[in-house]
Amino acid sequence: MQQIWARILAGEVARPGSFAPRTLSVVRDLTKHDAHLFTKVCSFAWAIPGSGLFPVIHDIEAPAFVEANIDFPQLMHLTSIGLIEYETQTGFGLKLPVTEISSSYFGAVYQLKSEGGQKRRFKFGHTLFTAVGAELFGISGAQKNDGYCKATLETWSQDGWKQT
Repeated sequence: MQQIWARILAGEVARPGSFAPRTLSVVRDLTKHDAHLFTKVCSFAWAIPGSGLFPVIHDIEAPAFVEANIDFPQLMHLTSIGLIEYETQTGFGLKLPVTEISSSYFGAVYQLKSEGGQKRRFKFGHTLFTAVGAELFGISGAQKNDGYCKATLETWSQDGWKQT
């Protein structure tokens, strides 16, 4: 928590008003456990140009999430404190079908094309950052997970998205 507050204060000193009042309110109430859990979820974040930043979680029983000790109750907890939205039924994705998309994970860009050139919906998974969560992502200290990255690309491949 001290590191998070230090980063927020440094941002506020450098650029007053750089964090929304709502973000500061949520951070004030975070526990060390909350911050640690949020940092773990941030390690699953992908950037989708034109759409934003998303913690891509397709299956919470996948090895990367089990190893990180991320489960349904923990995702619901982060939802209840306003850092993410976790939707168990339909999930989230692009509204309109596309034939290709660019996505990036911790700076590495992956070009994906739909198999056979068929337009299809691109699925992000079951989790979104709230406005507060997206703002805190930048100071979370999250680290990339190469095994998770590979597994996510494999999931998208099974959904008909091939890496080019």
